[in-house]
Amino acid sequence: MKKITIAKKITTVFLLLMMLTAASGVRAQCSRLKFAKGRTTAVINGKVDKSKHACYDLHARDGQRMTVHLTSPGKRARFYIAPNDYDADFLDGANGVTDWEGELGSASGSGNFRIVVDGQRAGATFTLEVTIR
Repeated sequence: MKKITIAKKITTVFLLLMMLTAASGVRAQCSRLKFAKGRTTAVINGKVDKSKHACYDLHARDGQRMTVHLTSPGKRARFYIAPNDYDADFLDGANGVTDWEGELGSASGSGNFRIVVDGQRAGATFTLEVTIR
């Protein structure tokens, strides 16, 4: 019960930040996640904290499976995945987690998705591993 309440609070704060960013006319600076030719896995190293997040856009076909694994010392970082559609909800189970696997699909069928990594505490370094098959 307590985990659900915390997850709802995190989700609410995250959505509020996203709306404020959109309302101010400032678009979040997201990097395009690219896979090396012939590869199905991409690995990214970065650093986040309470006021700075990392954002990655990627494209995949509906029906493909994606596996995302995040490591950070002291488990200081978490990620969220959502279709890059206006007003889209997070993918099932991809809300403030360190591991996720599932089939991709978006309401619009655009195949565009966004992964956001944020820090629970200051100075969270991380390694993000994304596999699409």
